[in-house]
Parts: sequence; structure tokens; C-alpha cells
Amino acid sequence: MTRKLLPLACLAALTGLSACKQSAGPADHNNPLLRYVPADAVFVLANLEPVPSAITDAQLERSQPMMEQWQEGIDELQELLTAEETEEAGDGALGDVILALADELDGKLNREGMESLGFALESTSAVYSYDLLPVMRLEVSDREKVRAMIARLESRIGTTFPEQRLNDTRSYWMLDEPSTGVRFYLALLDDHLAAGLAPAELSDHYLPHFLGETLPAESMDTSGTLQALNAAKGFTPYMSGYLKLEQLAEMLLTGDSASVQWLSATAGMDRSAISADCLAEVRQIMAMMPRMVLGNTALEKDRVDMRYQLELEPGLAEQLQTLTADVPPASDAPARMVSLSLNVELGRLIDFVRGSANHMMSEPFRCAPLEPINEQMRELAVAVNQPLPPFLGNFKGLRAELASLDPAQLDPGALAGLLSLEMKNPQMMMGMASMFVPGMDQMQLEPGADPAPLPEELFSVIGGGLEVYAVMAAEAIGLSFGAGEQAALSDFMALKSDDSGTLFSIDYDTASLLELQQDAFGSVMTEAGDPELIGRLNAMNAANADMLGRIRMAIGFDSDGINMDVDQRFP
Repeated sequence: MTRKLLPLACLAALTGLSACKQSAGPADHNNPLLRYVPADAVFVLANLEPVPSAITDAQLERSQPMMEQWQEGIDELQELLTAEETEEAGDGALGDVILALADELDGKLNREGMESLGFALESTSAVYSYDLLPVMRLEVSDREKVRAMIARLESRIGTTFPEQRLNDTRSYWMLDEPSTGVRFYLALLDDHLAAGLAPAELSDHYLPHFLGETLPAESMDTSGTLQALNAAKGFTPYMSGYLKLEQLAEMLLTGDSASVQWLSATAGMDRSAISADCLAEVRQIMAMMPRMVLGNTALEKDRVDMRYQLELEPGLAEQLQTLTADVPPASDAPARMVSLSLNVELGRLIDFVRGSANHMMSEPFRCAPLEPINEQMRELAVAVNQPLPPFLGNFKGLRAELASLDPAQLDPGALAGLLSLEMKNPQMMMGMASMFVPGMDQMQLEPGADPAPLPEELFSVIGGGLEVYAVMAAEAIGLSFGAGEQAALSDFMALKSDDSGTLFSIDYDTASLLELQQDAFGSVMTEAGDPELIGRLNAMNAANADMLGRIRMAIGFDSDGINMDVDQRFP
């Protein structure tokens, strides 16, 4: 049991450190591990420079309450596993492995503790594909300390995990799973820890690269690939990478590498039966979205920003850019629990979908596996070619801000916030509403007028106890919910668009939402589960809330493709 679990357990413990150790940098980088990464790798995630120690220290200080919760968990786990006597105890049982790890990490969830195990909190790493097979490399600061840690784990467990050797020069550990035919490899090399997966039958092909005996003819170390990516996308030196979707598809369909042949055989795929039509049409699809990229766009003591992008064919990217309107993005007002914004010219979106569906109808796929898409496009074409209500073309989006929500009170009076329905002609919407909604014909909303309370007749629809005001802007109708919220309504309606091509954005306070979640489900969980466990989860939630601050996510379009930006702002 121990021989199978030790390398996996070590990887699980050590991989968690990599989040604190990622890096990236300028043309002259400081990541020695890039010499192992092929320049033409289909997938890579790496850094070029270590994270500055001042930022790491700020993160450690901020996460101390969470670390303390983890330490309490380790203490309880030690007590539990020490008290329990299992049938496998002393024979490499899973409990022995977990207890050994708990003992090793006891009191070391801090900078000094991690460094005592041989890991620096400012280091370099790389995760990438070698002939479609995954490899992870993590720099270590002291190889002998890491080896000593593994030896202590073996001693605590009571079983030695034997090392394998390649050409009597490089040693490694191996977990063999005959049922899957895949092996897990772990190696402690001169300056880093390596981990990876490969089919047993490809070990002769994989191990020389994994163990560094065979280096790529051209590597990321000298190609400048990541430097060019960072410069083009505005990424910092602290983490970036990509997945080449077009190249991956081409390799799987036509490649003759060892891993492709193994994958084809394992999946029972007869690539010789792939028709010319299928090859051409798959290539056409993948050319429209050739690559996914990601990277860190800002790293400071109080914020971490990431961008994820699906690159698109320029013509498609240009079409998507026309779909957004001039709706302001979600505000970042710190007093609001949640702010969100949806920004889409619904009329243009319908035209885009109609044009795409009609084009697909005129040039359907000839490849048999893709034929179900033809049927879906036919159904979509029927739907979007029908006459549409005029008000749909009037719609441009919506915005909302939630000030507070008490889950213990299900009546509408517990709600407080703002809502804006964005449209080209709000008077037309008011005219339609007055025809169908009781009391709306009494509303005399005009652009620029002060907020007015909704008529009492509407409360039978909305619910009693809720104070609602309405206001009209040039291209929107705004509503406030809750006592006093109407005072913020005019400023809310006056927010300006930033013309960033943002389709959807949301900004929320993590602490408030975690508290809301705990209030909403805490009593149910307590009745159904172990009170001590619920107490621990609540404590971890509280520690997490104190650490995380606000998160902002935005999805939008630019000339390169579809972007998702996730910005973490710490308290």
C-alpha cells in the first residue's frame, strides 16, 4: 500500500506549494526549468521570474488565520489516527501515510517550516506536455532536505519505497497501476522535483526526457515563446501559458508520435477511417479557435489579476465585438454585497445567430460525426427566422446592485438594492407595461425626473412590505428596492460605460457572500451533520472571508477573441 501511495501523497503535498511559487519574466528569464520544456509543446504553464518576497510575505500574513485552521485540522487528524487501530496499521496502510504526512507538516505551515523541508516560497515551476504526456517540475531550494523529508516519511510509515534507476545514473519512484496501464513517476533531480504520468509501454520513450537525460532540440529556455506571449497579452512575469487547440486536434487526427499512437489504440480509434471531409471540416472549426491562453496581469501585495482568453479567427472576433452596447459595467462600490451588469445588443445578437444558422444551413457539415450539428442549426434557424416582438430589439442589458439580503427573512422587505433595465426606447417599454400591469398607467415617468414611488396596485404583484421607487433615464428604467435606496438611484443611473467590450461583469464581497451562505445553510447542515465538523467548516469560512476581500469577474470581446478577467482584491 505504501509503495503505491507515497509518491502520490508527496505530489499532493508539494503541488500545493506551487501556487505560492509561480514566476515569469523578461527576455533574460530566471527559470532554469524551461530548458526541459519543448518549444513546440502543445500545453505549457510556467513562470519566468519568482514572485517577489514582499508579495509572498504579504500573502502569508493575510492567510495566517486559514493556516491556523489547517494546523488545527492536522492536530485533530493526528489524534484521530493515533487513537484508531486499523487492521492494516503498521503495514503501509492509508492511515499510516496520512498520519506520516500530518506529522511532517505539523507546525510547518509557514515560511520557516516550508524552507526547512527544502522548498523556497520564491521559486520557479513549469507544467507542460511532452509528446502529449504531462510533466510537472517544481524548483527546490535544498535537495537534501527534500530527500530527508521523504526518508522521514518512509520511517514513520515503516516501509521503504524502492527507487528505480535509468541507465544507472538517474533514480526515480514509480507507481504502477496495471488496471489502467498508466504509471505515475516522481523524481528528485539536482535542483527540482519532477512528477508525471505516462503509459507503461512508453516508459523508454518518456523517462529519458522526464529525468533530464535527453533535452529538447529547441526549448522554451531559448525560444522566447513565453516572453513573446507576455508582451503580446500584457501578462506579468509571474505566470502565463497556453493550450494550442488547433495543434492538439491536428496531432490527434494525423500525428504519428508515440503518445498519439497509444491514445488511438487505447480508444479503439481507427484514424485511417477518418474521411477527407472530416479532416477538412475539423481543421476549419479549429482554425476559428486556435489557442487558449492565460496569464497573470497584475500582482501586488493587495491584488492578483488573471486573464483567460480563447483566441478566435479575426473575422469572428470582429463580429462578436459588435454585440456589446454601451451599458456601464458592474460597479466596484465597497458598500455593495454584489454588483453585476449584462451588456448585449439583443437585436444584434439575434441577427448574428440568424446569420450563423442560415450560413450553416447553406453549407452543412458533410462529416458524419458532425451531422447532429446540422440538425441543431436547422432547429435554431427555424426559431430565429420567426418574427420577433419589437421590444426584444429594444433591449440592451441590465444592471443590478444588491446592498443586503437576509436569508432568514423570505419576505420582500428583506431586499435592498438597485436595478436598471437598459433599452434604446424606455418610453416604448413603459407604454407596453401600462397596457398589461395594473397601476402602471398611473406612473408619469420622464427622463431626468426625480425617483417616484411605484403605485400601491403593483404591491400585489411584487409583494407587501417592499419600498420601490422608479426613475427614467434617456435609455434605461431604474428601480430601487428597500428603505432609503432611492437616494442612490440617480447616481446609479448616471454611471458611464467604459467601452471595453465587456459582455458580463460581476463584483462581489467574498465575506458577505460566505456569511450569507452560512446563514442560509448553516442550520440545515447542523441538524443533518456533525456539529463539530460544521463548527470547523464555519471557522474555515470565516478565516477565508477575512483573507479574500472582493472578487471581480468580467467576460468580454476584443480583437483577439473572448476574454475572462478575474481580479482578486485583498483587504
